[in-house]
Amino acid sequence: MGKYQYKAFISYSHADERWGRWLHRRLENYRLPTHLVGQENSKGKVPKRLKPIFRDRDELAAADNLGEKIEQALAQSESLIIICSPNAAKSHWVNQEILHFKHSNRSAQIFSVIIDGEPFASKTKGREHEECFPKALRYELASDGLLSDKPAEPLAADMRASGDGKRLGTLKLVSGMIGLGLDQLVQRDMQRRMRHVMAVTASAFIAMLVMAGMTMIAIKSRDEAQRQRAEAEGLVEYMLTDLRAEIKGSVGELPVMTAVNKRLMDYYSAQGDLAKLPADSLVLRARIIKSMGQDDQNRGDFELARQKYEELHRITAALLNEDPKNPDRLFIHAKSENRLGLAAHSIGDLDEALPHLEKAKVLLEKIPDGKRKKGKWAHLMSYVHANSCAATLKENKDASLALSHCQSAIIFNKQVIAEAPEEVNATYGLVFNYVWLSKAWEAIGNTAEASLARSEYIRLSDALVKKDGSNLFWREQQMEVYTHFADNLQTEGDTENARKYYAKALAISNTLIATDQDNDNWSQHHNQLVKNLEKGNKNYQ
Repeated sequence: MGKYQYKAFISYSHADERWGRWLHRRLENYRLPTHLVGQENSKGKVPKRLKPIFRDRDELAAADNLGEKIEQALAQSESLIIICSPNAAKSHWVNQEILHFKHSNRSAQIFSVIIDGEPFASKTKGREHEECFPKALRYELASDGLLSDKPAEPLAADMRASGDGKRLGTLKLVSGMIGLGLDQLVQRDMQRRMRHVMAVTASAFIAMLVMAGMTMIAIKSRDEAQRQRAEAEGLVEYMLTDLRAEIKGSVGELPVMTAVNKRLMDYYSAQGDLAKLPADSLVLRARIIKSMGQDDQNRGDFELARQKYEELHRITAALLNEDPKNPDRLFIHAKSENRLGLAAHSIGDLDEALPHLEKAKVLLEKIPDGKRKKGKWAHLMSYVHANSCAATLKENKDASLALSHCQSAIIFNKQVIAEAPEEVNATYGLVFNYVWLSKAWEAIGNTAEASLARSEYIRLSDALVKKDGSNLFWREQQMEVYTHFADNLQTEGDTENARKYYAKALAISNTLIATDQDNDNWSQHHNQLVKNLEKGNKNYQ
């Protein structure tokens, strides 16, 4: 496998999950011709098998942070396989996964599998709905990291009966991934099929019928037992991924998400008390509650978010009580404490915020060194200290204590970056850590250190946006830090440079609002920037 953990990453829309499962099994069960195994070509040695294959909606079922896990798996995958259909063409997540792979300069290792729709149909008026290629697949990247208007030429295998069909389509995909000639694989496949036909006898056929009957009985009983869990898992994955992306910014976004959340909660309510639920169901329920709380938090309703996080806290506490020394349960309960602390801090209940954050830190410290998950433990510890710094400053308590928390947050954040250099989201958190560090130094009265911290968060934020200017979270962060930087310049009397950074922040704000005019946070920030500039212009004159 070399430097990659996975042979390939399969990306697809939730609506095409059946194809995702089929292709995953097909590739992992495929055996390369024995006489070719070990041979060197432009893509390295020919392996015996194409495994493991990462299928995001499957292996991320228990993941806590979907974005981070996907990016980590993409970085550890040798190839990216896109299951292309009109569903995939509209999927935000599929498009983001392609962009992430292209940004790592591995466009040549992106392979398309067409199951429905038509490639480049979006160019034909009236047939846009038939497009099967996501936008990131249809165009090449420009030098600035954004999609250009230059059409790309995706490598595609057409699995439809009207195209290559499943058998030849699979062979075309394998040949591209491994770097072998298609004719070599076709000849091997024909020989294998002939041997198989010759081996089938009447007695074997009868045995197959008997086994099929027995298998159907086993499957029937097993499927009934798994039906409810499969329903919940499917709904959770759909809610957390494609549904959110498909309706984001639409008029019916809130009612649809409310209805989905209610259906999921009704499902669990019918199962009785928490104490009667198995651990897996509790974990799944915790994910639903966490997601609902995040919805409330993103809308700015922190009081409602706190109510959800209190329920989440109850669930993770129940899990921890069952197994008090379990590292995973200590970790998820620490996350619950941190979320409650953040929600309390956001609504100004600082007396409640700090105790929750302190409990989160204590829980994390209970996890033995050898059981701390690489990157994740330090990441959460960084968040806890950063939130503690912010809450301490807002409560006007000991500024030196706030400074200590901010410095600890940065130490743990840099540990995450050292352990996983490709994890750019850790840098996103580091930017905000430096923002709070600058505030802590200001509270102490050390203007020189505060200025250094401000220069660092500007540098880090600019580097992130330079890496991927299409990432709206990073652009939003850049807008916020430019505003904070301008506020400080204005306070220090540097009106001219303050106006420059207000103007930069306003330009970003205009770009963001163009993508989502209903985002209240962006609109409020925009209006404040306009006022700041108008005030600054008067003062400057």
